[in-house]
Amino acid sequence: MKCPNCSARAADGAAECPKCGIVFAKWNDLQARKKRDEAAALAALEAAASREFNPWLGRAIAGALVAAWTLGMGLYFRSHQARAHRRPLGELTGETVEVRDPQTGEIRRLPIRRGPGVKKAP
Repeated sequence: MKCPNCSARAADGAAECPKCGIVFAKWNDLQARKKRDEAAALAALEAAASREFNPWLGRAIAGALVAAWTLGMGLYFRSHQARAHRRPLGELTGETVEVRDPQTGEIRRLPIRRGPGVKKAP
């Protein structure tokens, strides 16, 4: 018998190699386990390959992504256009407020300037 590890000659029916000390029973068990694992992996690959791939699923996902992107860009540009057409900051509202001048003490009416998004006080 020839040792699978070091290729040394061993007697037929020997339990271990006289040169490297490998136990033949353990080596045979390891080889059998490797073959079982390889067979199981091959069966799993064949099972995965046998499933049919539906190309319409990928197309549907791509279409949904394009639709979401288009909707997002449309909403972004709509808000951008709305911001571009707002009143300029500091536009007169037509309201006035009475203010006392600290130096002269006289009361003056000054126009209120309001920017976009500023609400009137209650």
